[in-house]
Amino acid sequence: MDRIALNDPRPGPLPAAAETAGQLLLHDRRHPDLVAGPHHPDATTPAPSRRFYVRQE
Repeated sequence: MDRIALNDPRPGPLPAAAETAGQLLLHDRRHPDLVAGPHHPDATTPAPSRRFYVRQE
């Protein structure tokens, strides 16, 4: 969703990507054993950083 949102010129995909990123962040907080990258989801709290966390994962 994140990569699609960046390439889609229509309005609306950026909020969808942000929502999806937030869902992944919450999921990984509940299941920390599934985190693949070096940064833990608790280290990413501001909304703009959530998409960077998704890219890491």
